[in-house]
Amino acid sequence: MIELKHRDEQIELGKRTYVPCTLTATCPRCGGVASKDFGKAYLSYPCTNSPFECSVWCESCDEPVEVKVKLVLRLRLELA
Repeated sequence: MIELKHRDEQIELGKRTYVPCTLTATCPRCGGVASKDFGKAYLSYPCTNSPFECSVWCESCDEPVEVKVKLVLRLRLELA
């Protein structure tokens, strides 16, 4: 029998991790749109399954907006 077991542990990724997604938030100061494209920008030393602060930029008031996010990876390992 071959068995794969999931362990709920953190996985540390590399120094710069590019993710094909865009984070958009409403700026609490001006109500404008703050966003960051992680396909072009990167997450710096992210760990999975743990919340962390991420800065997105508001173009209306030209200020950063802090957003708490959590990186969840879904990985599928198949038997060949």
